[in-house]
Amino acid sequence: MRFLLLLCLSFSSVFAQSLKEQLTSAEYLNANGGAYIPTSGPNTTKSVKLDNHFCEEAAELRRDLWDLPEEERLQRVQVILRLESACSVRVREQNGKVAGFEFENDSKNAVNPRTAEHGSSRSFYFEFDQRNKRDINLNITENSGLTGKLSHDLLETKILFVPRRVVPYIDMNHDQVNCAHKVILPTNEYILFDAITKEIIGGVLEEAPMDMTESRHQREFAGISYTGNGIMIRADRRAGTPEHTYNVSYNVNEKIRDAVITHKGKECIVNKNMIWENTDNPDTTAFFKYASDQEFLDTVINPICGWNLMMDDII
Repeated sequence: MRFLLLLCLSFSSVFAQSLKEQLTSAEYLNANGGAYIPTSGPNTTKSVKLDNHFCEEAAELRRDLWDLPEEERLQRVQVILRLESACSVRVREQNGKVAGFEFENDSKNAVNPRTAEHGSSRSFYFEFDQRNKRDINLNITENSGLTGKLSHDLLETKILFVPRRVVPYIDMNHDQVNCAHKVILPTNEYILFDAITKEIIGGVLEEAPMDMTESRHQREFAGISYTGNGIMIRADRRAGTPEHTYNVSYNVNEKIRDAVITHKGKECIVNKNMIWENTDNPDTTAFFKYASDQEFLDTVINPICGWNLMMDDII
């Protein structure tokens, strides 16, 4: 029995290490992409520890935790929880491979006011089903916490980046002095998240503070701007999935049939069915239509947006 337990622990350690390597290593994508069929199999959420000083700090603070007075102990626990959040990343595992990871800003800071009764949060979920080029997304969920009802409080944003050169990952080879996690986007550009608060503090994305307007019909979606060299595609939705089309709008700021494309200050609005497959059926998985970035330029960007871009212009 003891041998089996040790074997299981050893296997778990190797498995966790495998996930960590996928989470922190570059996997470059083929220029032509490939076929994609959305999966319906099981997914598992795991916490993967990263090699940085936050884990050691949390462990050190735990050692004499129960020797402290209750009030001081509760304060210490909050510090420990934040340090453990900084030292590990929540990932989605799919058939032994990392298929997504998440950062959640749920503490009071410059982006999140935490003024609502039920708390508030802004989550960044980097998703790449099957690690396939045609389903690499950044999903942003804002929970205002104003009513405690998810259908009222959640605002959803879907973002795609072109070119798609690499599966998103966390670069561990940068200077940790700023206490930041360096996330590499599909364009091979980066953004920096504050390791403790999960605020964006550098790179090619900038974020505005959460809108805490009382009206769920008027509240602004996540204020995200892209300053990189590539193309950003965005769709928003309250009470639904942004990449699908709908007949009724539940927020004045959402475009229920259109996506917004931006590139270096220029904006182009196109029908969602020019961007995703399965847009008209909310019960299906919608995914990017184009296996290659060149096809996207030739089909959407140049003939519809009129930007006359070549691949060299966005790399």
